[in-house]
Amino acid sequence: MKQRIVLVVATLALACGLMLGTMGTAMADESTECRGLFATVDNVTIDENGFGTIGLVNVKCVEGVDTMTLIADNETLYHIPTLPPWQSWADLSADLAAVDGFDRTQPVVVGDRIAVSLVEPYAPSEDAVASKVMVILPGKKMHRHQLGVVAKVQGDTATVVGKNGEQFTVTLRNGLDVEPGRLMVMVTSRFSNEVHFRAMAAHQVGQLMERFQRHMNKASNQGELDEANGFLEQAHERHMNVLERMQNKLQDQNQEQLAAAVGQAMDHEQSCYQECVQLREQIQNQVRESGWDGRQESQSGKN
Repeated sequence: MKQRIVLVVATLALACGLMLGTMGTAMADESTECRGLFATVDNVTIDENGFGTIGLVNVKCVEGVDTMTLIADNETLYHIPTLPPWQSWADLSADLAAVDGFDRTQPVVVGDRIAVSLVEPYAPSEDAVASKVMVILPGKKMHRHQLGVVAKVQGDTATVVGKNGEQFTVTLRNGLDVEPGRLMVMVTSRFSNEVHFRAMAAHQVGQLMERFQRHMNKASNQGELDEANGFLEQAHERHMNVLERMQNKLQDQNQEQLAAAVGQAMDHEQSCYQECVQLREQIQNQVRESGWDGRQESQSGKN
């Protein structure tokens, strides 16, 4: 059960880059949706331009969903450990043809275990479109999704405070920017002979609030708005509880600088939450003035 929860939380994410699963602990109970998943490849039908489908089995995402057809397009990015990360299907295929050591000619093959970041949270009624796909090579790397507050960034290294007040250091991959004072889920990996983790992707938990804003804007009746608001309130309470526990543990340990970074994360979380509250009030005012039908017509006109 613990493993399933960790996998499901990478919803906010892969960014997978990749995720999911994780967004673990703090967000596992948000809803039955997921934005990141792990699965085994059952079949692959993708052309040289990257368009096609990937059939999945043994899916770790939403309870009760064991199989899925993944849609890929020319914006889907792929990564195989030891090769340059996040390339198109065509570019990664070219890399595979140019190097030795891989018994494959395409980025994803039948039998691969993969981590996937979806463009949008999974919904049974909609296509599951892949944003990023990472192939997990057995014995090559260890992957973790780690929830924490970024306390300090120096060059390509970040110091992160975990949810239990512990500290860990990650090396940031080239091009990955993280900001101190933010609650984040970091997708990390390391080779078995390495000590420090390397962050391959990072997702601000505050980004979840942006998702709630989209749900609110799409609401076509009071029930849908209330549902989005309910998830918003639950998520905000959960995040603040995590941050408060984190800060209290650091203060008990006299780690005032780290506690201050967590305080910044709390302020940022509160700011994101207040933006959602303001949007909710704006929508309610629009409904009072013109009703739901009038609001939807107004929204259509803006689009």
